[in-house]
Amino acid sequence: REVTMFLCVVANTKVVVLEILGDVYAKRNYVEKSEFFSTWVKTMRSHLNTENSNDIEGGSGKKKMRRTIRKIVCLGIGSFQSHSPNHINSRFQLAALLAMQSFIGTMNQREDNNRESLSCLVEVFDPLLELTDRHVISSLTGFSVGSDNNEGKTCLAYRENPYGKSDHIVMTMFFMPHCSLRLYSNVLWSNWGKESLSRILIVGNSFANYETRLTLSSDEDEIDNTNCVLLLRKYVKESKLWQSVSRVKSKIQSREDISNGILFERAFNDTSMMSFTTLLDGEGDHNKLFQKCPPEYKGNVLC
Repeated sequence: REVTMFLCVVANTKVVVLEILGDVYAKRNYVEKSEFFSTWVKTMRSHLNTENSNDIEGGSGKKKMRRTIRKIVCLGIGSFQSHSPNHINSRFQLAALLAMQSFIGTMNQREDNNRESLSCLVEVFDPLLELTDRHVISSLTGFSVGSDNNEGKTCLAYRENPYGKSDHIVMTMFFMPHCSLRLYSNVLWSNWGKESLSRILIVGNSFANYETRLTLSSDEDEIDNTNCVLLLRKYVKESKLWQSVSRVKSKIQSREDISNGILFERAFNDTSMMSFTTLLDGEGDHNKLFQKCPPEYKGNVLC
């Protein structure tokens, strides 16, 4: 009897996983046709191609450092299951993550002579993930589930010259729509330093909007010397990804497309891309900022 019940649970889990995956792939098709995704791609290329004084002198002139995204770290995505109140947001975000992973992998292979090793891996973590959610993630090629809840304190190891190329820099993208301010701060704190921060991109809530809200609210619990978002606001390059409702590129909108547009906006409103490559530009007051790491935030951090 116990074996029968176990098999029923396994079978039911498989059905739920397949239902979620079917919905996510349908949403991926919607995402890939949206203005939001086009803006994301253009903005990412712009951030990756930013010039700075760390460019290498070579040949007849200046040679830009080539930046390649090899990994995406996704934090705070939530549960994809229908009993979760935000499951539609989570599914749209997973759909966008799938679309971007595929685009980055194709871009890497095209720009580096079709080297299969230049695919993009994705690591996902959220303490809300249940067993079924983990099965969904693990079933996707190149995706894995993080094992520890380090509350965003993810320190990344970088190699200046991963393929014997002096002009090649490995980047990591943090995908964190609608995460808490302290989770963003912990990511920045754990990668403190000009070299480390210049090698990450963050897709998440607008840092500029966070700064505005904190200035208006004067929240003493958030405005202190452990808040790395505020400490770095002067040095961040921020580009808005969500300008307005990013609808499917079609003159005629079906009722389903209009409904998807509203739900899509909930998943990605206030989303921007942030990078810190300008920290490598010559001498400046930011050098003093990195003489020591800010104090560690010891409070609890929600995704």
